[in-house]
Amino acid sequence: MTRNKEFEFVFLTTKEAAEFLRLSARTLEAKRRNGKGPPFTRMGNDQNAKVVYRLSGILEWLADKTHVKVVPTSKCGTSQTAQHDRERPGSEEEDSWIDALLTHNARAN
Repeated sequence: MTRNKEFEFVFLTTKEAAEFLRLSARTLEAKRRNGKGPPFTRMGNDQNAKVVYRLSGILEWLADKTHVKVVPTSKCGTSQTAQHDRERPGSEEEDSWIDALLTHNARAN
């Protein structure tokens, strides 16, 4: 994904990453502990160091977790998967959501 380069140095806290993924912070922490969550970075050398997530890493992790169900072709000749891909949020809608998150974080700082 070329878009991920734009977010290479955008870091989210556990709470922000959980909100982005629509998970609770505890669920995200559990996924981190059992190795099933998105990649993370510890900002320090000890176990109590602050954990952050790169937005680009979260987006790549989500892309790896995305499953597409193949549906038989409809009567009009296009598969429902093709129709789903056209309607799928991820281009303009995802970009606007990410832009809103970045704007919110910039204002908070």
